[in-house]
Amino acid sequence: MVGAVQNRVSADDRASTAVLEAVAAEEGCEPTELDVPLYECVDPEALDALVSSPLEGHVSFTYHGYELTVDGGGTVWIDGRA
Repeated sequence: MVGAVQNRVSADDRASTAVLEAVAAEEGCEPTELDVPLYECVDPEALDALVSSPLEGHVSFTYHGYELTVDGGGTVWIDGRA
């Protein structure tokens, strides 16, 4: 992958689900095939709360070898391998 990839969290989706789907797409697999649970890297409930709250902010973390940033507006950024 070259550069950053952006993914938006839809109104019917959770940020944690969007992260799993985005990483799985980069890996060319299904989200259920990712071998590291998301909760080992970040609290999925806190991630979902960030996007569903009216507060602005962001969280950055490494998951499955990718640098990810999720902002309060519902944007998921994947910026290459860590």
